[in-house]
Parts: sequence; structure tokens; C-alpha cells
Amino acid sequence: MKEKLIELLMSAEINAEEQGFFNCHRSKVKAECIADYLLANGVIQLPCKLGDDLYWINDEYEVKCQKNAIAGIVVTNDGFEIIDTDNNRDKLGTRYAYLTHEEAEKALKEREKVE
Repeated sequence: MKEKLIELLMSAEINAEEQGFFNCHRSKVKAECIADYLLANGVIQLPCKLGDDLYWINDEYEVKCQKNAIAGIVVTNDGFEIIDTDNNRDKLGTRYAYLTHEEAEKALKEREKVE
């Protein structure tokens, strides 16, 4: 993984230079060009990190916070799934698992409207 990232950074540098950004190492335009190149070539930014808190909608339709709960992150074809410390797995922001209390409360209210 590290080797691939180094390869992409080097290619992005060449790409930026080909576009005329060769003498502006701290240029925002150059940084944007490199960021666009990396994103176009499969580099992703995860929405959370291991150890982040999770907010779950439980079976009683309450929002509960689990501190330091993210134990794993799985990249799928259509997004991300998280694994919590109890080995529960869910797609972020779709059914039960949310990164903020506000997101979970909003989802709970939307769910109540449908029922």
C-alpha cells in the first residue's frame, strides 16, 4: 500500500509539472492538482478512524453512544461498513450506525415518520 501511494505521489508530481506547476512547491493549485490526481486513481479518505465513537439506534429506538467503538472499517463496492467492538457490522449512516449523535437522532426521526 505504501509503495502504491509513493508511486501515485511521484506520478502526481510529474502530472502537476506537466501542467506548469513546476516551481510552486507550496502552491495551493499544485496541491489541488495532486489531490485530484490521487482521488482519480483510487486513493480514498475514510469517513472515520479506528477508535472513533459510534452512535447506534438500538432495538428500543434509542440512540446510544459507544465510546471508542470502531474496531474495523471495510471498504465495499458501494461505500463503507464499520465493525464495532462487539463485532457488529453495519453500513455507516444507513440503518443503525452513525458517526454523530445528530445524524443518529435525525435518522431516528425520519424512521418514526415512515412507521
